[in-house]
Amino acid sequence: MTSQNAADNHTVYTSAAHEYFNRAILELHESNGLHDLGAIKWDIALCLLVVYLVCYFSLWKGISTSGKVVWFTALFPYAVLLILLIRGVTLPGSTEGIRYYLNPNFSAITKAEVWVDAATQVFFSLGPGFGVLLAYASYNKYHNNVYKDALLTSLINSATSFIAGFVIFSVLGYMAHASGKSIQDVATEGPGLVFIVYPAAIATMPGSMFWALIFFMMLLTLGLDSSFGGSEAIITALSDEFPIIGNNREIFVACLFTLYFLVGLASCSQSQRNVILNENEIGGSGHASKDSLAMRESSGQDQTLGNSLQSRNDVTGPASKDNLAMKESSGQDQTLGNGSQSRNDVTGPASKDSLKTLTQAHLQD
Repeated sequence: MTSQNAADNHTVYTSAAHEYFNRAILELHESNGLHDLGAIKWDIALCLLVVYLVCYFSLWKGISTSGKVVWFTALFPYAVLLILLIRGVTLPGSTEGIRYYLNPNFSAITKAEVWVDAATQVFFSLGPGFGVLLAYASYNKYHNNVYKDALLTSLINSATSFIAGFVIFSVLGYMAHASGKSIQDVATEGPGLVFIVYPAAIATMPGSMFWALIFFMMLLTLGLDSSFGGSEAIITALSDEFPIIGNNREIFVACLFTLYFLVGLASCSQSQRNVILNENEIGGSGHASKDSLAMRESSGQDQTLGNSLQSRNDVTGPASKDNLAMKESSGQDQTLGNGSQSRNDVTGPASKDSLKTLTQAHLQD
């Protein structure tokens, strides 16, 4: 009897959402660590394939197609955030969560990791230094007001992160109220916040199926936005440098996403969590605060939204092979100091004769 009581005292109880995510979805118990990837979970691999197919058909024709898709993928998360915000503030206990959010612990400001987390958050959401902003800005008109776009993008990014905090912490306050725990005990970091804590809170709400559907649809569109931006930076840079890639964009994009999928299969294994955590340790700050992880998925949309504000209204026609060829020739204008027009000031396709004439004019200059 004594041994039985001792065993009960050391028993760790977890929620149903935690068990489902870690044992049914990730199957972490089937892997011993990063050295043991285990089997590929083909249901997750199939989802990854579908996502990259969506990315391919959104980017294969250039900015003319991705500019249309991003109208939905960038604006839909804002609609969901607004809906979840209204629902969250009406939940019992939400006030405590919001109060906790608006009263930060200023003693932590002296810790270096807090500043590292803040810098990671800003660079992740805005995307400076990754080539994404340059790639999308290259489609602007030559005299576009970049200064205004930079201020607008930064403002949208900060405002989105701030509003997303209310969405998250109102639900955390509700969870703390329902479970009788403190918010510190309810809150968690990493994927657990998005895939365990928040879904567990949604499951207790009336109409939980609807809230879960729009929440995970929002996460999907945010991931698509991030993939659009990073991939377009690679495609645009290589297309400008090597005309053969620009002339065969569809094939190159297919090869790029095929490579993405093959590399991503490691993240579909039974040791996927170890793979992702290892990538974060190497490529990120090595750790993440609760606030930055809570906002990361929500503010990741700003990168594509801000970029689309710079580019979507400047595209006057489909990105055909002729337009890609004209991008190369007009890019030479900028390099040689002509500056009379930018790559997208051309509203119609360029014939071989016009390209030849333009090249000769450059050589004369």
